[in-house]
Amino acid sequence: MVWLLSRYSDSYASNQYRALQQFFKWWAEEEELPSPMARLRPPKVTEKLIPVFTSVELSKLERALPRPVVRPAPGRGDHRRLRGDRDAAVRAGGDPLRPAGCGA
Repeated sequence: MVWLLSRYSDSYASNQYRALQQFFKWWAEEEELPSPMARLRPPKVTEKLIPVFTSVELSKLERALPRPVVRPAPGRGDHRRLRGDRDAAVRAGGDPLRPAGCGA
C-alpha cells in the first residue's frame, strides 16, 4: 500500500486495496488461514479538485485552434450533388447504387 500511495493517486490505491481485500478474504476462507489483510487499514482518499476551463479560457482556446477546411475528394465532385442524384433515383424507384442508364 505504501508503494501504491507513493506512485499513484489515493483513489487508485484505495481501489487496489479493496480488490486485494476481497481476494484475500476468499483465499483465507478457501485455505482456512488468517487473512494477511486483517489488520491493515484502507488508505484515506482525499478529495481533490478537478481543474476545469472557464468560459473565457474556452473561447480563447477555440479562437486559437485552426478551422478545418473540408474539400471534396479529388475526382469525386460535390458530395451534395451525388446525394441528390441518389435521392432522386430512390424516389423514381431505381437502384440508388447503380447510376441511371447502366444496364445489367
